[in-house]
Amino acid sequence: MSVSLQAGLNLKTLTSSSTIVSHGSYIVSLALTVSSNYAALATKSTESAQGNAILLYSLSSTGLAHSKTLSVSDGSVPTSMRVVPNFSGRSSLMSAHEQNGGIKVWDERKVHAPKNRNILSFDLSSDGNMLAAGTDLQSDDASIFYWDPRNPSKPLHTHSSTHSDDITTLHFHPTMSHVLLSASTDGLLSTSSAAEPDEDEAIQEVANWGCSISRAGWYSRGSPTDYGVWAASDMETFGLWSDNLDLLSDFGNIRQPSLTGRWTTDYLIDAYDSYIAPGPFGASGLTLLLGSNSGDVAVASVPESSDARHTWSIKGILEGGHSDAVVRSVIWDRFSGVLVTGDEEGRITAWRTPIRDVDIGGDVEMEDIQPARVGSKRPRDGDRNEGTKRGRYDG
Repeated sequence: MSVSLQAGLNLKTLTSSSTIVSHGSYIVSLALTVSSNYAALATKSTESAQGNAILLYSLSSTGLAHSKTLSVSDGSVPTSMRVVPNFSGRSSLMSAHEQNGGIKVWDERKVHAPKNRNILSFDLSSDGNMLAAGTDLQSDDASIFYWDPRNPSKPLHTHSSTHSDDITTLHFHPTMSHVLLSASTDGLLSTSSAAEPDEDEAIQEVANWGCSISRAGWYSRGSPTDYGVWAASDMETFGLWSDNLDLLSDFGNIRQPSLTGRWTTDYLIDAYDSYIAPGPFGASGLTLLLGSNSGDVAVASVPESSDARHTWSIKGILEGGHSDAVVRSVIWDRFSGVLVTGDEEGRITAWRTPIRDVDIGGDVEMEDIQPARVGSKRPRDGDRNEGTKRGRYDG
């Protein structure tokens, strides 16, 4: 299935005027902390740069201001970061690490991974009772470790045959806290029961996309109980699946469609679910953050109805904040109406975007807006055939 782009009814362009640069750093990830600070996970990209760290920024009427630095002092390399709402009963900032491994909870606690394992991805269940982490491939093993957050010194159990290459993504189901979605560079999407120690019994569904998966997640399909799965590949392809991992839409190369003279997509930055509350520019449902080689960002919505899903609507374009750098991370602060973006050259830019599309009857036109200043494993039978899906009880 191919996909085309259309301009939203009130397509807007924002021109940034608030950017902070962390020189010599690569902004890996962004998060919104419980104290309303923006956290930027920065890794060294040059010898002259400061060490790996989490940089905290506050937001004021004059822009972003650096408020604190949390240094990574043990020599490990952070790979991902997120804020979880319920780690041992409170919201916590957490990061996963390569070299010396483990998951750090930034109140001086640490979840210990087995030695010499690089943690690439992690998530905490919605009830706060299970922490999962995915590793890179070493020898013949790429593993998912499970911990009880109340006793993080030793994993409860380990699943080591769900995937046969780097585990790039882990996400617990938004409402079924025991169901874990995992994705890997082996091309497989999988759902598992995190509470089941026996891996053969734990695996619920497996789908083979046939390409290296860089990221994936859950999204609402129009009700609080009906969720689907989205995934993106290293080849800049994108697809949707049901919660049972039946393929719904394979959009192919997202770089092919364009809005002539307005927008051309070069890569996907991220996707998130705007079902509960509107996203930037009033985006609803599954929302995509698209990047261009000029450093600009577009916000697009993917319609849920199958007859309209091949057309993505561009809601807004963010221009001039990243000076031809590749944007790799984004966080939407729906409480403040601020979108924060980070790139490979250490720039962090805040954009105050409309949260509603008020001109629902207007013509399609580009409008410049000056924003307020804001800061080798054994494969399962059939898993290697492109496009196949294996249920838990399939032969």
